Amino acid sequence: MTVKLRCPVCGDYGTLMKKETITKIAGKRYRYDKWYIYHNRSKGTKQRWCYLSKEYLQLPEIGEAIRKEQATQNTTQRTTVTTQNISTSMLRKNNLKLGSIQQKKTQRHFTHSQKCFQNEALSELNRFFQTTQQNHPALWCFIEDVVAHFFG
Repeated sequence: MTVKLRCPVCGDYGTLMKKETITKIAGKRYRYDKWYIYHNRSKGTKQRWCYLSKEYLQLPEIGEAIRKEQATQNTTQRTTVTTQNISTSMLRKNNLKLGSIQQKKTQRHFTHSQKCFQNEALSELNRFFQTTQQNHPALWCFIEDVVAHFFG
């Protein structure tokens, strides 16, 4: 919300605004907050800024307008921060949900792949045993003895 008031410099109505000025001297940067009253004439595109020096800032109506403007800025900042916090927490929740969904999909895929691998391994073993039994009866007897010994 903007604060509109009569400008003590020129007498026209305008909007109170704070502008940050950065001065660079000897490699150091200095920041200043300066108060201005912004005038925009509705008939044309003429815009004007009136600088409020220290004398004008000490006027009671200007001091009250500055307090209103700062209260408005603080409220806006709190609202923005709260909105950002809510948005961040919602994103985290959604990411956690997406992460758990992705994890479940990965687990399902892994379980399916594991079963396929087991089936392939069993079919290879079965093929090996059949071939061994037919082509190498002595080796087959040895395998049967080992299996009986360990799993008997």
